Amino acid sequence: MKTSWAGLKRANLYRAGAAVPTKSQLKKHRKKFKVIGVPHRRHINWRQKPLLELRAEQLQKRPAKAEALLFGALKGKAGHFHFNCPQGPYIPDFCWLKQRLIVECDGASHSTDQAKEHDARRDEYFASREFLTIRYSNMRIFSDCDNVAAEILAILKSRENQSGHNQAMLATKQCSANLKD
Repeated sequence: MKTSWAGLKRANLYRAGAAVPTKSQLKKHRKKFKVIGVPHRRHINWRQKPLLELRAEQLQKRPAKAEALLFGALKGKAGHFHFNCPQGPYIPDFCWLKQRLIVECDGASHSTDQAKEHDARRDEYFASREFLTIRYSNMRIFSDCDNVAAEILAILKSRENQSGHNQAMLATKQCSANLKD
């Protein structure tokens, strides 16, 4: 790496009024001090992932045991769903965007007052975006995973019918509004 005068100033090797260092002095100082330069623009990661995405990746790689068990029961049966994928400022365990459904697996840490308040704020956030949030305790998932999966599939089916009905109603309202104009 070439050493510029700006680099020397940063490394405190050259001060105003001091003698210009010789090549041998520069070599000696390079060994003592590693002058850190600015990386080339090719080596800069211009799109660094936000912390929420990094945390979601960690949760996907190492899910809780109850989440992994429920994931195995739902995989292939429940259509397209997101597993530990960021939605706004939160990371739901399971999320169906089309049916507007979120399923949470709650462990023992969710029984404290502070956690209950956080869960209430989280549910309120998702409700404001028209998501239905369903919570299952880890103990219920461990003891009765098949019935939990069946309940989720039944809710998905009913939500799918409702969303199709709502979309049809919206389409007819738009058509009738266009006919009046």
